[in-house]
Amino acid sequence: MSNNIHFLVKKYFDYKNDELIYKARDAAYYKTRKSLIQKFNNSKVGQAVIDDCTLSNSLYFLIGFHGKTHLLSHLVWIWHFGQIPAGMCIDHIDGHSTNNKIENLRLVTYLENNRNRRISSRNTSKFSGVSYSNQNKKWRADISVSNKQVCLGFFDTWLEAVKKRIEAAEKLGYTPRHITGKCFISEFIGTTKYSMQ
Repeated sequence: MSNNIHFLVKKYFDYKNDELIYKARDAAYYKTRKSLIQKFNNSKVGQAVIDDCTLSNSLYFLIGFHGKTHLLSHLVWIWHFGQIPAGMCIDHIDGHSTNNKIENLRLVTYLENNRNRRISSRNTSKFSGVSYSNQNKKWRADISVSNKQVCLGFFDTWLEAVKKRIEAAEKLGYTPRHITGKCFISEFIGTTKYSMQ
């Protein structure tokens, strides 16, 4: 993105009622097609941008702006705070990629963003980082540290593996949503800290 993206987003959009709204376009936006200015301004000004978004395969809203396709969440962030620094990304706090309210967005590193991911739908143990080893006939706990998978050990029971995984995840700053997914761990461990739907 160019250095003036914040200026352009503020110039051509407004943010009202938790939505990015179109503002009028000018000759600077449509350099060669001035007939488009009147057409756009008559049909789009005051409307929510989300009405023109497409939904990506990964369920993020996309919108064309200034000759490029942008994530709607990025434009909302840029409107409020300016350009997204290199090495950083926008995280949806509640995990819903279609909830682009500014209070649901936060600037994080890619590592922090990965630690806020939901449990994979392919996970059969219903707990992130816990799997059953057919070879050892035990439950295995794993965690990612500096982009490397680290085995935390093999355990006789699922609950022992889960407890070890929670302990490691808390030390590394994983979010409760990532740690438990849809599992009501409080039923097993006696804490409500990680009870999530």
